[in-house]
Amino acid sequence: MKFKTFIIAASLASACNAQAQDINTIPNLDLEEDTTGVASVNDIVKMQQEALSNKVVDIHYESVWKRRSFFNIGWTDMKMKCKDGSTDDFKSDWGVTLQSGTNYRLHKKPILKMVSIALDYSWLNLNVNHIKAEKGEQGFIYDSSVDKIDDETYKIPWKLEKYEANYGMTLGPSITIAPFVPLGVKQLDYFKIQAYYHIGYSASFLYMVNNGKADKNKDADKYSNSYRDYESMKNNLKLQWGHGMTSTFGFSIFWKRVGIGYEHSTGSFKYKNFNTDDFGKKKTKFTNEFSRIYLTIRT
Repeated sequence: MKFKTFIIAASLASACNAQAQDINTIPNLDLEEDTTGVASVNDIVKMQQEALSNKVVDIHYESVWKRRSFFNIGWTDMKMKCKDGSTDDFKSDWGVTLQSGTNYRLHKKPILKMVSIALDYSWLNLNVNHIKAEKGEQGFIYDSSVDKIDDETYKIPWKLEKYEANYGMTLGPSITIAPFVPLGVKQLDYFKIQAYYHIGYSASFLYMVNNGKADKNKDADKYSNSYRDYESMKNNLKLQWGHGMTSTFGFSIFWKRVGIGYEHSTGSFKYKNFNTDDFGKKKTKFTNEFSRIYLTIRT
């Protein structure tokens, strides 16, 4: 019995000694060293706030610069300057213009969030102008029995009332600046100034309104050749057309969708007659100048 008790006591002592050795082999834990790579809750919240703030800023400036298409409607003033001396110069008393196009930015994002350089393409550039009649002596504008080139063709009665319409397309660079971005006022970021220079090509149509009362020959004898001239000039088609290059420079200011602008355009056109039977094939060269004030809508 004593022997068994001895064996059990020795076994328990050996087990306790082994356990004590295992406990002594556990390494010391340096809490400061092992937690340096673990972000605190405050750090995580701060990083999330910064990411959210950057996203909000990106969304804001995307909204500021997202409108790259434009539609312009306005008033235009036109001057026609004859280059070959065959007639006088003319000036419109009213005119309207419609324009539409897109700005294609040449870089991914605005420079410093405040400058955009683009290439503009305008697929619609339509103008209609009216020129009043210029009456001469005794209220007459022309004399069909005298104003003839030969027996078959007549001189063009340039001083009749006229409508000029032209359609063209333009292409060229522009620069847009948002000058108030450094102030940090969000609503002022939308205010922009734009300047541009465009080269284009246009077709112009010039229609002269028939007016038999403006013909000094209106009282000609009905059985005379002069009366035949009167009837012919009273009703024939007085329409000319020309085409040529144009150059345009202008600027605009706008806030968000709406703004105002001004531009000046110059083009050279050689007009020729649709009705060559009555007016021949002679061409007349004009330099046309257009000054426009317009309302612009950005989309």
